[in-house]
Amino acid sequence: MNHWRRLNLQIEDWVGGRGRVGKYWRRGRLIMANSVHSLVGIVFSPLISYLVIQRGSLRLWGELVAILVVVQLGAHIVGWGHKGYLVRAFSQQPAEVGRLWWENVATRGRVGVLFLLFLLWWGGEQLGLAVFWWGVGLLWYQAQDSLVVYRQRFALAAGVELTGLIGLFLLIWWWPWALTVRDLAWLWALFVCLKGVCLGWGLWEGVPRGWWRGYNGRYWRLALPFFLMGFAGMIQSRIDLYAVNYYLAAEEVAQYQILINYLLYVQALANFILQPFVKVLYRLPLPAVIKIAGWLGLAGMGLTGPALWFLQWILPRWYQFELTSGLLWWGGVYIVPIYFYLPLIYLVYKNKQEYFVIGVTASSALLNLMLNIWLTPQKGLEGALMATAIANLFMFALYAGWAWQKRDEKGIQDE
Repeated sequence: MNHWRRLNLQIEDWVGGRGRVGKYWRRGRLIMANSVHSLVGIVFSPLISYLVIQRGSLRLWGELVAILVVVQLGAHIVGWGHKGYLVRAFSQQPAEVGRLWWENVATRGRVGVLFLLFLLWWGGEQLGLAVFWWGVGLLWYQAQDSLVVYRQRFALAAGVELTGLIGLFLLIWWWPWALTVRDLAWLWALFVCLKGVCLGWGLWEGVPRGWWRGYNGRYWRLALPFFLMGFAGMIQSRIDLYAVNYYLAAEEVAQYQILINYLLYVQALANFILQPFVKVLYRLPLPAVIKIAGWLGLAGMGLTGPALWFLQWILPRWYQFELTSGLLWWGGVYIVPIYFYLPLIYLVYKNKQEYFVIGVTASSALLNLMLNIWLTPQKGLEGALMATAIANLFMFALYAGWAWQKRDEKGIQDE
């Protein structure tokens, strides 16, 4: 009897999160929930694009992507690095989380109102209200990212995201009429607004009085580094999509968005492979990190071939989109460089040279922009992909040059 009693108490400790096993169980749950949260959108994005194309056309998906890039770009600018800034502020003042968050919402809300009015005007009579509410929902949903990270509510965020995407998928699937871009804009607005409401319901118990009067004028300066890092990365990774959206027809916009999303998924594998070893990277000398970069680069080259073969198989069947030999070649050049330079980025962080990363990303974005202005109108999809692939090679050259310059510094090699 005593034996079973002790066993039951041990199980309760494990499940309840007490003791060594409970500690590992908690960590495992957090890692799993964060992974699910990160992967939900990656899994559902190609399914939803496939469904829209099947129910409508490539042109319809391209028209929606044209709206999507404007709404997301504006929301990122209004966000102004709030996630990184607030997580740090919450950690430094844990008793003031509520006040700091609502103050930040009120501060950025001034700019947010201008952005929403712009969307109302930009969308015109047909789409104005839909993109307005789309913007409202997206601003509110993204504003809660800092709370999700600080309070480690990854399971809640993953559940809300998954439920919302399943609901959106089913709505499109069961839509009884011929889909139009106006219908899709309203469905996206409904989807993102409901996500924001559900996430807020799970994170907040009440709203403080007079929250809209809070304003922190110093925020724009203090959060600027966080904004620059995120904005430079976003522009560098999406400038080609903006150029395609500007220069090419809606059908080609749809084709490029689908292709580049799949290529980004292959690139993301580099981070998944390296992430478990980041802690070790910060302790290693430069020669060891360079060796890891070489092995990871070879792994990336090995993964690229099967990934491109899969794309050549799936795109004509799902999206009525044939890959040319040029797109395949430049797709491979686009993928591989990040596998070589990703470990070197952590070495730069180790040496507290974050602004070097911002400079590299911004320089690559500028090069990408100039090449896209030149190549996209002439060569279409292949020109856009070529420009972005060359910009990725340029990033690799800069990081490799930095590592070469530092190779003889004793402080890095012997740490």
